Amino acid sequence: MAFKTDWAAYDQALKQRGSITLWMSDEAIAQWYSKPTGKRGAQLTYSDLAIETSLTLRLVFKQGLRQTEGFVESLFELMNLDLKAPDHSTLSRRGMVLDIPSSTASFSDEGLVVVVDSTGLKIFGAGEWSETKHGLSRRRQWRKLHLSINAKTLEIVESSLTDNQVGDSTEALHHINTIEAPINEFMADGAYDCHQIYDAVEARDDGGNNAITIPPRKNAVVSEHFPENATRRDVHVDFIDTHGRSAWEMENEYSRRLLVENAMGRFKGIIGSTLRARDIKSQKVEALLSCNILNKMARLGTPLRPSMAQA
Repeated sequence: MAFKTDWAAYDQALKQRGSITLWMSDEAIAQWYSKPTGKRGAQLTYSDLAIETSLTLRLVFKQGLRQTEGFVESLFELMNLDLKAPDHSTLSRRGMVLDIPSSTASFSDEGLVVVVDSTGLKIFGAGEWSETKHGLSRRRQWRKLHLSINAKTLEIVESSLTDNQVGDSTEALHHINTIEAPINEFMADGAYDCHQIYDAVEARDDGGNNAITIPPRKNAVVSEHFPENATRRDVHVDFIDTHGRSAWEMENEYSRRLLVENAMGRFKGIIGSTLRARDIKSQKVEALLSCNILNKMARLGTPLRPSMAQA
């Protein structure tokens, strides 16, 4: 068997991710400041584009708001642009209400293989200083980041940030209903094994088989309708009972689920495992910006999955 990959192109993509070549288009310069609305009251100084650009640079370079303000100012000086950087107070205030679209992921007409999972992100809360200074015990505070990725391109097709009390399957239902691209296959771990997930995927009119690859729980049994009117979950349960869970994983290429765990690793390695914003609204904007950053990096180049061919 021979393995094919694109290591040379991927190596070049990793180098491009580290490039600090910056430029601003004439359109971006023209849109840096907010246009007058014609309404009474104070007008915004900076456009949403300016706020989004500044917050994106903050996440990429892992800076505080004040450092971001100084960094953007220095960039304008280097580029000889007669523009001002939003101050840190403006970035903090506008970051709570910034309306930005998610980065549109690419997909083929064949549809997506969507892989779903969630991970925890730490947040700063009251008592952080006391715990560090005096060693006081305190319940950890964190948010839950839910990601749905395209298994082929490794791009994030849907993301959301919730309280840690929100269940994985509950948020997955939201992703299934909001992903606009056709879903050819939905894949997740056993935490998503519920009838609501199966029903939601099967209810989509994508013109395909809408395959579902979720391992049933260890104590799962077939439904009362088996075998005459077997559900897709019944088929999985029966296969595992007959051939074993390892055989089921090989039959369904369940190892592809690791791709979403790799995406979580990229998020925490590139962006970080702690949300910088303090307000939940700002945290959601931060999470969405972070996912857009990862998608842009993925488009620069990602390693192709090794394909096996007969020697």
